[in-house]
Amino acid sequence: MRFYIFVFCMIAIVLVQNTNAGNTNLPNPYSTSYPFKSAVINYTLKNEYGHGKVLTGTQVVYIEDYKLVKKTKMAVTDQEGKTKNIEKLNIFYPDYIYDIDLIKKTGTKIDNPEKFMKHAYDKLSPAEKTAFHERMDKRGIVSLDLLGIGKKVGTDNMLGRICDIYESGEELKKEELISSKDSYNMKSWIWKEADIPLKIVITGLGWSNELIATKIVENVKIPDNYFKIPLDVEITYDEEQSEWAKREAMSSFELYKTGKSKVVKMKLKRKELKSDIDSNTSTSSKQDKEN
Repeated sequence: MRFYIFVFCMIAIVLVQNTNAGNTNLPNPYSTSYPFKSAVINYTLKNEYGHGKVLTGTQVVYIEDYKLVKKTKMAVTDQEGKTKNIEKLNIFYPDYIYDIDLIKKTGTKIDNPEKFMKHAYDKLSPAEKTAFHERMDKRGIVSLDLLGIGKKVGTDNMLGRICDIYESGEELKKEELISSKDSYNMKSWIWKEADIPLKIVITGLGWSNELIATKIVENVKIPDNYFKIPLDVEITYDEEQSEWAKREAMSSFELYKTGKSKVVKMKLKRKELKSDIDSNTSTSSKQDKEN
């Protein structure tokens, strides 16, 4: 959950696979570990649409111990097709995750589901932990925060870091795009030692998204206030999204624990349903955004 896959998307958590039966030294896949004490990573962002429209932005990621912060500045297109600038701040603590709009000075807070999953994993028996890792390994899961990156197709060197290259989706050819409007192709360059994406390129019909690291500085002193919530921002706890994120994480946990998938279900509150109807929205319920 520390990073996403699309647009401003990034991910991190080190996972070492081990399939020795009953091994009590298997790592907790919900625990964060990096090969550095701190790091600052600069990225460029680019979204390209049909007819040559290109929107760009920047993202800076600050990592220190158990804390991670993303600061994003980007031009985006709204529902009316107009271009506007956004400034986002995402803060990840072990207990909570904050999504902040620096222009509107508002933000939401949810429970970090990893804290529940980490505790649940610690309670597993040695045999269950072994089976957990084996099921992840069988599905080619590099990390629980790197789901959907596809199969490894090669290696590369970016900014002096060895990266494994993964690919998912379909290989799109220009002559086939018209008949495959819902198809996409995604390539990810994952810093092998840290499991952090340094480059992501997603291509679809008439659009593409790019995230590319331009600079990495390790073991640097980062001011404490970089990891704090701005005093002029109003934070609201999103109970519904918090519960949804927890249930999704538990569904994934049960899959790797037992090998059986669990459907995530959640009933909306009456007042939310009424609000949707009254405002004549096109959907009957609110869509939960992905973490």
